[in-house]
Amino acid sequence: MPGTKIICIGSPFGDDQFGAWAYEQLRPVIDPSAAQLLYLDRPGTRLIAELDGVDDLILIDAVKSGAAIGSVLRLEGAEVFRHLARHTSTHGFGVADALQLAQQLGQLPQSMVLLGVEAGEGDAHAPLSSQMKESLPSLLDALHAFGVRGLAPALARAAMPA
Repeated sequence: MPGTKIICIGSPFGDDQFGAWAYEQLRPVIDPSAAQLLYLDRPGTRLIAELDGVDDLILIDAVKSGAAIGSVLRLEGAEVFRHLARHTSTHGFGVADALQLAQQLGQLPQSMVLLGVEAGEGDAHAPLSSQMKESLPSLLDALHAFGVRGLAPALARAAMPA
């Protein structure tokens, strides 16, 4: 099993659906020998169990930072905690809570990156916004820059929705 895990996080509501959508877009372009890919719907403490044996963690989630909708924010290590601590989670016992607990338990991976895609204010019952979908090339570029294999530019561009 690879030491890199990509966890797409979300819920079935509005732009927070991005995690599930991103997971479906990434499945055909992630080399499973390079990284394990999974989707967690509002994971809470389940996130901690998924960190076992992980060296490099990449979290993909919708975020609220004040940037333009669809902007990809890349945060590493302690920056992840600082960002998540300032923003309310839509996930109940949120990602920040789970990561802080994992840190206290000594279960954080060696490296951790949050690729956050700026969500809109839209209706929770609305479909995923087009701006979120348009962030896919930037998300793929960020994964490629991180060194995730299986993301050759031509293959990655082929995964883009029409």
